Order: sequence, then C-alpha cells, then structure tokens
Amino acid sequence: MFFVNMEFIQSKVYPDLYLVKHAVEEKDSLHKAIKKVVRQNLIEYHQKTDFKDSFQYSLRFYTYYKNWNPLTFGDSGTAYFIDNEEDLGGMVVEDLSMYPQYKLAIFTMTDCKNTNTSICGKLDYYENGYVLKTDMIKHNF
Repeated sequence: MFFVNMEFIQSKVYPDLYLVKHAVEEKDSLHKAIKKVVRQNLIEYHQKTDFKDSFQYSLRFYTYYKNWNPLTFGDSGTAYFIDNEEDLGGMVVEDLSMYPQYKLAIFTMTDCKNTNTSICGKLDYYENGYVLKTDMIKHNF
C-alpha cells in the first residue's frame, strides 16, 4: 500500500489560509489534523499578542487543487493562492469563493465568557461547500 503524508501549505499572501495537500479520505482523521493545526496557531498567536482584539483572528482550510489544463481561463485551482492574491478583474478571474467544493474548514474566534486565561473559537468543517459539523475549541493558557 502506498501512503502519502498529508501536508498543510500556508499561503504566502494570506497567512490565515492553509491548503491541505494529500488530504486523508477519512473525515475524522482529517478533522483531527486540522484541529491540531488550529491549536498550534492559537499557541503561536497567543505568544505574539495579548488577545484584546482577537475576534478578528480566523483560519481557513481548503484542499490543495491545481488545474493542469493550460487552456482553462479562471480556474487555476486553490494552489494559485499560495503565491497570489485574489484577482477579481481582467480576463482571468481568480477568487477563492470560486472553489466552495474544496473548502474544508473555517476557524473563527468567539467570546470566552468570564475568563482571561482562555481562547475560544468555532471550527466549522465543510463538505461540498456546506457545513458538515462544528467543533467548539477552548484553549487554556
């Protein structure tokens, strides 16, 4: 059997965007891996900030997809966003919203009531552009 390691590629232009290359088929394993990356990011974010304005913090996860057809205009795939910003004008349009079927998860900060030592957030997992399930994350420091 041939195993390929799942890889999280962070966009160079959108620090909140991760593309998952060679995503595992088993949803629970994929969701655990995404949740682990979210927790790692929360630790790093906490070390850099004091969280007073943390409700603007979010993370996006999409499947890595690259269109190899050079004749297709406006469908370079999610891989385009590793090095390029969205291009909404001109002959070729590249917008991440063109790829809802490749959206895997979105993490957004939420209010942790009555605590200054925790970070809370909502992690929505997607399938075919729709929310599949939601995890609430509480990380204590």
